[in-house]
Amino acid sequence: KKFDLAIADYTEAITHNPNHFRALNNRGMALRELRRFDEAIEDFGDCVDLKPDFADGYLNKALTHLMIGDYKIGWKLYEHRWSSANFTSKKRDFDKPLWVGTQSLSGKTILLHSEQGLGDSLQFCRYIKNFTKLKCRVLLEIESPLLGIMENLLPVAQIFKKDSSLPTFDFHCPLMSLPLAFNTTVETIPFSSSYLAADRDRIRWWQEHLGKKKNPRIGLVWRGNPEHPKDQRRSIELASIVNKLTPDFDWYSLQLEISDEEKYLIDQNTHLTHFGPLLGDFAETAALCKVLDAVVCVDTSIAHLCGAIGLPVHLLLGFNADFRWHAEGETTPWYMTTRIYRQETDRCWQRPLQLAIDKIRTSHELCLNQQQTT
Repeated sequence: KKFDLAIADYTEAITHNPNHFRALNNRGMALRELRRFDEAIEDFGDCVDLKPDFADGYLNKALTHLMIGDYKIGWKLYEHRWSSANFTSKKRDFDKPLWVGTQSLSGKTILLHSEQGLGDSLQFCRYIKNFTKLKCRVLLEIESPLLGIMENLLPVAQIFKKDSSLPTFDFHCPLMSLPLAFNTTVETIPFSSSYLAADRDRIRWWQEHLGKKKNPRIGLVWRGNPEHPKDQRRSIELASIVNKLTPDFDWYSLQLEISDEEKYLIDQNTHLTHFGPLLGDFAETAALCKVLDAVVCVDTSIAHLCGAIGLPVHLLLGFNADFRWHAEGETTPWYMTTRIYRQETDRCWQRPLQLAIDKIRTSHELCLNQQQTT
């Protein structure tokens, strides 16, 4: 992570060989890590000028444009992800044409299919609502844990488990190509307030299960999928923050699985509760979240779930976060109820967490004062 030294070395390599497209690509990534975005974009542009078939250069340029909110260029270049050797989702080999907004769908059937992580599906499934005005039939292929929550958007008969047998369709589109298909800009992101809902019966069950409320109820997610290539940047060790969980809140773990060490820490903490298998799929987790006052969360799928159902989310982000959260700012145009707390250059989590707790406490006190005034 010595990015300044890396930039110096890449610059020397480029001086010796101005046609070294990989050195340009790598220097661009190092510049991006230091948030020198204009210089990074210039390097990525020079890289693909030298090597027009180098998909990683286009993809890195796309991600950098998206990080600074330049969606007009970013989403178009993001289509190069399918040609990158470093892209983890497999390209689907359908015999039907890809739809990216140009062909008429009137009277046709389109298959929308997930890619990448569960959070990506939760974030971009919002576009399903846009198809109503296109007078077409929509099919959705999605991962098993998301089947229930997607019933908010489509009839059960039109939702299919990933890699299951599919009915016939006329066009297909990956979920993360929908921003391009609908010409999305930062100003035109659809349904930023809420577009998913929890089951009312399950909400009542959780209300009864938690019993009478004594303190503000706060959900907690401290880590994501350990297999994620950038998990080290976004996850937090519970041991490093458990003592920061103030006893004037009732904290609820929204992690589905925990380690033995994490279980020990939770058992020693009187105001942190873990439900484990009771959480089940995302529809069940959404029901629990609806009886909470807020969620403190790292960058993982629960952040998207809670934003999609309109719950206050206090999102803890690493110094250089994923492109979807942009490079700066305390809010996001994707979720109106989400507030962002970013690491500083020390890349420590203590300050963002404390700011989130202070904000929740201030909001709670303000709400109490308003109730007393009323």
